[in-house]
Amino acid sequence: MNFIEHLTFWQWWIFASVLIVIQVAAPNKAYFFWMGVAAIVTGVVFLLAPALTWKAQGLTFVLCSVTTIFVWAMYAKPHLASPASPSQNRRNQQ
Repeated sequence: MNFIEHLTFWQWWIFASVLIVIQVAAPNKAYFFWMGVAAIVTGVVFLLAPALTWKAQGLTFVLCSVTTIFVWAMYAKPHLASPASPSQNRRNQQ
């Protein structure tokens, strides 16, 4: 618990880098990418307000993660659900 109580902003940025590398290595629906973005935002918030407790940092990260994933899901659903053309990626049917 001592480590968590003494987090710095650059440790949030390292955590963000790890999350984004995980996303690149194991692609899925971009959840790790958006959690990485949330970790970057948390690092910036902590850089601007270094008096935040570890609980406030964790809450910031969780809220940013949920928000970014939710917004991405709402954007991706209508924009990525169907191809631009019905015959796209169907060479034998063209």
